[in-house]
Amino acid sequence: MYRTVQEIVPHPDFDATRWTGHDLALLRMRKALNFTSNVQPIPVNDGSVVPVARTATIVGYDRFRTGDESGLIWAWNPMLQMANVSILSSCECQQRLGPILSTYLTDANICTDSVKSTLPTIDGTSMCLADSGAPLMIATELQPYTLFAIPSWTPWTPCGTGPSVHVRVAPHLDWILTVIGVN
Repeated sequence: MYRTVQEIVPHPDFDATRWTGHDLALLRMRKALNFTSNVQPIPVNDGSVVPVARTATIVGYDRFRTGDESGLIWAWNPMLQMANVSILSSCECQQRLGPILSTYLTDANICTDSVKSTLPTIDGTSMCLADSGAPLMIATELQPYTLFAIPSWTPWTPCGTGPSVHVRVAPHLDWILTVIGVN
């Protein structure tokens, strides 16, 4: 199933030349989505709770290694993957990133660390190179999945060896609602 994007609307405060955060954009589709059992809107966390020391779920189509040690090849995975990650406190994230990288964190960021993949061949997985823009979801009392943040960056190679940084959605809700015409 393919969808056509009509317009990409980046956050107005995003600046790729210097790190200012706000690393998110909205996609305006050419046609409205038809909701089915496989295509559904996701509830958005309003920011009233910032979970710490909880598990979140990330999904994406990231790359994987294939081949033997003499000829490792990176390939794009055609299958949607899912992994559980642990949400770190702001203090722990700053310590893990170190004095230079932690200067790129903003109040709208949250960090995760690898926990366990649902795939039998991958352990200790986390956000990786092609997962930017995918949902980082948390469970709430009312919903099994709630959009909490969007993966932004990770300095670690190989993936799964350190914290990943995400942009929380709640601080950007006013902008999102304005762009989609709800405000």
